Amino acid sequence: MHEASPQTLGIRLENLKPEVRSYVQKLRASLQVIYDKYEVANRDELAVKVRKALVKQEDIDKAIELMTVINDCGRKNEIVGRGPQKPDEVCLKDIPKFSKLPSEAVFKDKTNGYKFDWIWKNAYREGREIGADDFSLTDKDLQDIGFKDPQKRDELRQEIASGRESNETEPLAKVFDINEAITNKKQEHFTHSDRLTTKEVLEAIDEAGYRPATLEELLVFGQQFWKPDVDKKLLTDEERLQRVNARSIQALSFPFMSSGGIRYVPRLEWNGGRRQLDGRGLRNDWDGDHRFLVLRKVSS
Repeated sequence: MHEASPQTLGIRLENLKPEVRSYVQKLRASLQVIYDKYEVANRDELAVKVRKALVKQEDIDKAIELMTVINDCGRKNEIVGRGPQKPDEVCLKDIPKFSKLPSEAVFKDKTNGYKFDWIWKNAYREGREIGADDFSLTDKDLQDIGFKDPQKRDELRQEIASGRESNETEPLAKVFDINEAITNKKQEHFTHSDRLTTKEVLEAIDEAGYRPATLEELLVFGQQFWKPDVDKKLLTDEERLQRVNARSIQALSFPFMSSGGIRYVPRLEWNGGRRQLDGRGLRNDWDGDHRFLVLRKVSS
């Protein structure tokens, strides 16, 4: 095995196109997840464990795939290895980065006139500094919703972090429908309810090759694509596939603490009269009417 990073090829990251550089950085972050899993620092140390049969074949295959794509991206200075946009996906553009919670005015849609005015009041005042574990899916959150395996918790959080820290200009997103996952669960266990736990939702998202969205990504989707007030008959075929008229869309990777001490996740909600940003409990169960904004993982 060898890691085909820009450095090993003699290609400097700063010489790559911005979108290619961002993509390569995300690929390397995904590769780092595998390194961390086996407690190694680089390709050579991973290769030693491979020879000792200490690495799962699926992780060997994934590492080789990532290295190959990194190599091709560096060599061609083009994004390669990522499949084309699917009919139910959208490209998010101009995603902001928050170091502080912004004012309500930032989230006012000049065309439709709606604004998001719930989270930012009182304890969530504008100007509040956002720390590393503030407004994020923490290890404790994952434990509380049922993830017992620390390795799996680390993998999920790393995938979210790498996506959030990336400068990818047009990530691919979709509105995730959990009805198929509910059906599968009921086929596996006939006593399973018509709802999924948050743990089961996150597992379904992960298995599909996506990660949960951040607040910034949710807001951009709301401004660029969301049409909850438009009759389905008036949507284009593409818009129907993209589920842009979903009435409620959650961002699971951005929990926050309410004044009552409850962990909520932000959601875009259509209340029948206007669009708004509110929240729903992280530990709640979810039925087939709930939708989730997700982004395609780099390694998918």
